[in-house]
Amino acid sequence: MTDHALLLQTLDSMLAELGAVVQALGARTYTQKASPQGQSSIGAHIRHSLDHFRILLDSVGQPGNAAVRYDRRERNTEIESSSSAALRSIAQLRSQLQKLDATDLDVEIQIEHMIHPDGSMQTFRSSLARELFFAGHHLIHHNAIIQSGSHLPMWPDGFGSAPATTEFRHSQEKAAST
Repeated sequence: MTDHALLLQTLDSMLAELGAVVQALGARTYTQKASPQGQSSIGAHIRHSLDHFRILLDSVGQPGNAAVRYDRRERNTEIESSSSAALRSIAQLRSQLQKLDATDLDVEIQIEHMIHPDGSMQTFRSSLARELFFAGHHLIHHNAIIQSGSHLPMWPDGFGSAPATTEFRHSQEKAAST
């Protein structure tokens, strides 16, 4: 059994960082488009990212090992238009993550994805740890979209960058300074 404490700590930090960014954006910016080319608001990207955590954590908490269905997201929810609703959701997700046992995340779960626009579904085996990692990585991707279209004076270090990218940049900076 693997101890996934670092994964849970990292996800908690990522959600805390997202909360700080949501607060810094302010209510007006929160509802603006995330990028000039895109159609979705910053709030829509945040709702989408948080949905992956919520759907996973809610599904795992259900009796009978119901399949996780990320495709069954609610759209146009309050989280898309209200930064305070997003902050409440972030706090709730952080609380749920903190209640997980870091040594019990290798449990097998079923993931059901729509694989074709005709509605065809396929079920895959996964683990809670793998899906939590996926939700975190998906959050990074949407953070990058948010960052590309928003103009905060200061972004948290590594916001919107995969850990490997951040590590690479730091190693390049270190090499350049020696």
